[in-house]
Amino acid sequence: MIRINLLAGERQTQKKKGGGGGGGAPSAPGAVQLYLFLALFVGGAIALCVFGWLYKSAQIAELDSEIAAAQQRQQQLQVIAQEVARYEAQKQLLERKLDTIRDLKSRQGAAVRLIDEVSRALPEFVWLESLDQTGSGLTFRGKSNSLNAVANFIQNLQERTHPPASDGQPRVCQPSQRAGCWFPQVDLSQSTEQDNVVSFTVTAAFQPPPPEPPPDAAGAASAPAAGGQP
Repeated sequence: MIRINLLAGERQTQKKKGGGGGGGAPSAPGAVQLYLFLALFVGGAIALCVFGWLYKSAQIAELDSEIAAAQQRQQQLQVIAQEVARYEAQKQLLERKLDTIRDLKSRQGAAVRLIDEVSRALPEFVWLESLDQTGSGLTFRGKSNSLNAVANFIQNLQERTHPPASDGQPRVCQPSQRAGCWFPQVDLSQSTEQDNVVSFTVTAAFQPPPPEPPPDAAGAASAPAAGGQP
């Protein structure tokens, strides 16, 4: 009687099937290299991005510090500019005050000399009641016992000559040229006579002598002339 072991065949078939499907297909070598390349590429890109961000952050921080320093410098310059403007205003105010003082001194000296010259030109029997000055114009109002005395007063004013120059040369009074005269123009504007008393109004132009040149300038001007002489 023949016996066939069917279970053994099934076990061998199962073993073959199990041995073939249990290990699976081996991985390809190129896939590992691709994964490594992708990992390196992504890591490098991330590192480059981080380095660029750090570099830009350093540049931004440096620019911020420069901007802050520039703003601080601008504030300092604004303070200096305000101080300079304040100094200029004070300087201009001081110069105006000095000009006013000089003008008052010059007017005071001219007024003293004016009174002195008028008193020297005033003849006998002529009395002045008022003297008004507007710029270089003068107005005399007074009384006299005759028109001849008033005429003498006018002539005396016209003949008042400036003092000699610093070099000792006398000044010549030339009313027509308005040079060398204290009063280059004198006119009788009004006169009335009542009870042998003459009331008169005389107008005149007052002209102080020109300022003398500084000694240094006079010496410098005379030096070339002296050097050119043989």
